[in-house]
Amino acid sequence: MNRIRGCLWFVLGTLFLLALEQGAAQHRGTLQGQIKDQEGKPLRDVAVRIEGLNSTKRYELKTDKGGRYFHIAVDPYLSYRIVAIKEGYWTEESVGVRASRSQSGGINNFTMRPGHSTDAEMTRAERNTLVRELRQAEEMKRTVKVIDESHKVAMRFIDEGRYAEAAEAFRRVVEIQPTLAPTWANLGHVYNKLKKPADAVAAYRKAIELDPENATYYQDLGHVYSDMGKAGKATEMYRKGLELTGDQDSKETAKSQFFIAVNHLNSGRDAKAMDALRKTLAADPEHADAHYYVGVLLLQENRMAEALEHLKKHLELAPRSTTAADAQALLEALRQVPKTE
Repeated sequence: MNRIRGCLWFVLGTLFLLALEQGAAQHRGTLQGQIKDQEGKPLRDVAVRIEGLNSTKRYELKTDKGGRYFHIAVDPYLSYRIVAIKEGYWTEESVGVRASRSQSGGINNFTMRPGHSTDAEMTRAERNTLVRELRQAEEMKRTVKVIDESHKVAMRFIDEGRYAEAAEAFRRVVEIQPTLAPTWANLGHVYNKLKKPADAVAAYRKAIELDPENATYYQDLGHVYSDMGKAGKATEMYRKGLELTGDQDSKETAKSQFFIAVNHLNSGRDAKAMDALRKTLAADPEHADAHYYVGVLLLQENRMAEALEHLKKHLELAPRSTTAADAQALLEALRQVPKTE
């Protein structure tokens, strides 16, 4: 079982690092909204100018017949100024706007008032408001820059195995902005690497509090509990992750079931492990590691023919895996067993 546990955690660690890399990748966002007059009627052909603050980014578009505008492929880490211009109306603008990765986010609506469409006609109060918003936008941009740089440094430290320095960088981020769930999850990962399970649990719990619908956080917390020998809590976390993925993503379902199987294997509950492994293969028939452990458990039950098929499938799917040599050795041994009539 020690050998089984060692190879399984290699697989789980690889999956987690892939999740980190995906979390670190930059995505594009959207800016959108609707422009109406004071009577609530949509305004068509309003010129909408989107400018990146302290950058050369600038986009221009017009509203449709419903008064709506929509722009994709903007950087969610930058702040923008959105200006609405139409002849016969006061110019309206919003400063320090952030894009959203969600199609329902990044919304900035305007109500335009009849009047002149020139900045020269702005009142003193309007100018003071604009200056204040610009200052706030600049402060936000500086904060975002510090967060972004600290995160990049932390990820580099992880790549280099310098987990103490990575933890310090992630702590700096959450001190500045404590509502970033991915950063708390990253902090949990490095605490676990540093053999600080209590701190890892606290960090993952915070990530779950901020983003309770993220199945990966439950799975990762399950790994920590499993390392701590808390099999019951580990299985609970794996099951919560499974509940969130449901049947929407068969690969995620298979991954959660496999984690549950691992936990049962490590606790000597072979029957429950077999059940979870069968569910893993039902969701993902190409799950190489599930085939390997099903084969091993079948050998313990002297079900040689079935074990042979699963071990052969494992080698077919993952000929260079860490368990390939063991699978090959088991196959050779099986082939030497005399067949019964």
